[in-house]
Amino acid sequence: MKKLIAVILFLVCTFGLVSCSSGEKHTVEIVIPAGSTRAFVYSDEEISPRKDYIIVSAGAGIASTQVVLAPAGTDGQNTYEPVTVKQREAARISAEKGAWFKIGVGILNPSDRDITVSVEVENVDIRIE
Repeated sequence: MKKLIAVILFLVCTFGLVSCSSGEKHTVEIVIPAGSTRAFVYSDEEISPRKDYIIVSAGAGIASTQVVLAPAGTDGQNTYEPVTVKQREAARISAEKGAWFKIGVGILNPSDRDITVSVEVENVDIRIE
């Protein structure tokens, strides 16, 4: 009986983890540090395209901004140009299928407080650095 319960719990947990990564749309949050003047600030999460492209749109805290992919580690062989994303206007970005990337946004934060923004991404798997 204990083995059966353990197997059922294992299956439930496995299904839960698989369903978390198989959803179509993911929200990636990016913290813009106080006083940041960097051209791009990158996410802690990493994304990997399931096909040869991803779909990105502006999320919370963003009306319009530049978004760029940066290869994480040594996976990516290509460089990627920034694209503009807006609320309700998704952008399609060609990307190396199966490679891992950090996603960056071009937002300045001259204030004395961190701000958190998000982008919506589709057609990706996500992992946390």
